[in-house]
Amino acid sequence: MQIYTANMKWDKQFIDRTEKKNRLEPLRKKLILKSLGIYWNSDTKMILCDLSQEKATAKMKDLVLKDDATHDELNYLISISANSKLVQKSLKDPNTKDDPNLFLELVLQPLNVNLQKAQLEDIIRLLEYLTAYLKFKADCAHKQEEGIKHISEQEKKAHIQRFKVMFEKMQRSEKKDDFKGEEKIRQTLVDPNDVKEFKYLIQAIPDEDLTAAVKEVVRALELERQKKEIEEKKSSRGFFSMFSSKKKDAVISQEEVSQLESFLDKTLKGDSEEDTSEQFASQKNLALSFLLEGGNISLFDQTPDKTIEGVSFGYRELKADVELRNKGQKVQVSLKDINLALRTKYLGAKDFVVTPIMQKLDYSMDKFKPFLVLGVDINPIGLEDGIYINLDWQALEFIYRPLAIQRLTNFFDVKTTDEALKAAAREQLDKAQDSAANAAGDAYKSTTKTKINISANLASPVIIVPFLQTGDVKSPCWIMQLGDLAAQTGDSDHDKYYDNYNIKLTGINFKYYPSQVIYIKSQQMLSKTGKIEHQGADQVEYSAIFPVLEDVQIDVNLKTAAASAQAKDRPRVDVNVNVSGIHLRLKPQIYTHLLKTADYLALPHEAQVEFQENDRKVLVQGMEKMGRLYHQEKKFSDTVWVVYFVILKGGYLYFFKNPTDNQPTFATYIKSGKVTLNPEAGREGAFTVIC
Repeated sequence: MQIYTANMKWDKQFIDRTEKKNRLEPLRKKLILKSLGIYWNSDTKMILCDLSQEKATAKMKDLVLKDDATHDELNYLISISANSKLVQKSLKDPNTKDDPNLFLELVLQPLNVNLQKAQLEDIIRLLEYLTAYLKFKADCAHKQEEGIKHISEQEKKAHIQRFKVMFEKMQRSEKKDDFKGEEKIRQTLVDPNDVKEFKYLIQAIPDEDLTAAVKEVVRALELERQKKEIEEKKSSRGFFSMFSSKKKDAVISQEEVSQLESFLDKTLKGDSEEDTSEQFASQKNLALSFLLEGGNISLFDQTPDKTIEGVSFGYRELKADVELRNKGQKVQVSLKDINLALRTKYLGAKDFVVTPIMQKLDYSMDKFKPFLVLGVDINPIGLEDGIYINLDWQALEFIYRPLAIQRLTNFFDVKTTDEALKAAAREQLDKAQDSAANAAGDAYKSTTKTKINISANLASPVIIVPFLQTGDVKSPCWIMQLGDLAAQTGDSDHDKYYDNYNIKLTGINFKYYPSQVIYIKSQQMLSKTGKIEHQGADQVEYSAIFPVLEDVQIDVNLKTAAASAQAKDRPRVDVNVNVSGIHLRLKPQIYTHLLKTADYLALPHEAQVEFQENDRKVLVQGMEKMGRLYHQEKKFSDTVWVVYFVILKGGYLYFFKNPTDNQPTFATYIKSGKVTLNPEAGREGAFTVIC
C-alpha cells in the first residue's frame, strides 16, 4: 500500500503551499493498494502458532499474493486491488469556485469472492467462539460498571490524581514513542500492578474528567519543554559571543511564560481560527466518484465423487457518482451487466461447465446500454425544488433451474448449536427491520413535504421454464414475459390538489416454444426486422410457437395529495386501473404440458444432473467415443443428410460442424433414449434415437 502527495500529473511530489507560487495549488493525495487478500484454507494440516516466529513469518509471506501469481480460488476468499485520488481545492482560488470543495475518486479492480461450504462452516464455528468470548467480556464489563457506579466524589478525585501521576510517568518515558495501544501501557509503566490499575482508572473516571486530566498533564509537560527550549537558546553562546562583555539573561520572563500558556490553552481548546476572508467556496461540498470494475461472487461445494458444484453471480462496471451540495444532493448509479450461473467441474476436467440462470438479453436493441441506470437529484440547481428520480432497467432473462435452489439450500444448510449466536443473529435481524421501518417512515414524511418527479422505464424480464433440466437449449419450454413497465410524473397544472403519476405495463404474455433456440432466433429476428417470419429452414418449428396468453396491457393513474394541498374532504390517494382484454388459448398438446408444469418445476429424480459442456478440449477429456456421423435434417421442403464430427461423453452426443471447431453446433441428450434401426430413412445403417 502506498499513500503520497502528488502533483497535477499525479506523480509523487511534495507541494509546499506556503510558497507564494503554490498558494492556490489544491491538495492532492493518491493511494495505491495491491493484492489485499483474505486467505482461508479449511484443509490445512499446519498450525502457524506451533512454528517458530521466523518460520511462521516466512510461511505467511509465501501466502501473500504477487501481481503475476495465481491463487487457488477455493482458499482465497477475496483479493482487493484499488487506487484512490483525493483533491481538496484551495478556497482562495477564484478559478475553481464551481469545482467541489473536496473530490474523491475510488477505483476497485475486479473483486472476486469465492466461498466454499467447508469455509462457511469454519466461519460459523469461529463466530460461535467469538460470541462466547464477547459474552464473557460483556459480563466482566457489567460487573466492573456496577462497581464503578458506587464510587464517591472523594474517591473520584483520588482516581483522577492517581491517573495524572501515572499518565505523566508514561509521557516522560523514553519508550513512549516506540509502542502503541496496550503495549505502550505495559512498556512505559513496567510494573504489572500499575498496568492493571491504569486500565481500571480509564474505566472508572468519566470521559469528560479523563479528557480534562489528559489535557492538564499534556499542557504542563509541553510548557515545561518549551520553557526549557527557550532558556537553552538564551544561554547558548555563538563563536563571537565569547568576546562580549555582557552575558545574556538565560531566565525566561513572566511575559514569555504568559504568552506560552495562552498559546497552549488555545491549541488544546481548538480555538485557533482560520482566516476565511476572500474565500471562494463552492455550492458543491463533496463529489465522490466510485468504480468497481467487476467480479464474481461464487459459492462452491464438493461432492463425495470430487465434483465441484457451485453457483456464481457475476457483475461488470458498477459506477457511482455522488454530489453533496449546500442545498440538495445528487446520486448517479449504473451497472453495466449482471449474470447468474451454475458452475460444475467434474473430476479430471480443467474447466467448469457453465449453465446460465440469469443474464442480460444480448439480442435486444438496447444490448449495448448499461443494465441499470439510476439517478436521484434532490433540489437540483436550476430546477424547481423536489426529488427527481430517473430509472432505466434493461431486459433480463431468467432460466428456471431448480438445481440452483437445491445447491443454495445445501450450501447454507450449516447447523450451529450456539444459542447465543442464533440470538445475536435474530437481534441483528430485528434491528435491521426496525431500521428499515424507521427509514421508510422518514422517507414518507420527507416525500409528503416535496414533490417527487419520476421517469422510470423497466424492460420486461423474461422467464424461461425448460421442460428438461439438463442445460439442453433444444428442449421445449415455457416463455413468460412480465411486461415493460413505464412510470412518469403526469401534468398537475389542471389539478392543484394532487400529484399525478401515469404507470403503464405492456406486453405481458405466456407462450410455448418448441425449443430455446427457436425463441432466441425469433427474438433476434424481431429486433432486426420488427416481426417474426415463419420461413426458412426452421419454418416447421416456428409454426409450433403457441401463445397461451396473448399480450395484456395495464394502465394505472395514481394521484397522491400534493404537498401544498389543504383540502380536508379529499382522499389522500386516488387510483384508476384499466386492463385490456385477457385472451387465453389452449389445445390438447398445450393442455398436456400445462398439467405437467409441476414436474418441470420439480427437482430431477437423479441425484446429480449432468450438464452440457461447451468446449472441445474439455469434451475430449474423458470422452467415450468420437467420429463422424450423418444427421438427418430438413432444408426448406427437402430432407438431407448432413455430416458432423461427434463426441459421445456422458449422456450427450455433441455435434461439431468441423473437427477443429471449439464449440459444438448443438448437442442431444440420449442417456434415457431408446435406439432403434430405421431402414425407411433411405440410408444404410440409419437409426433413430427416441428421448
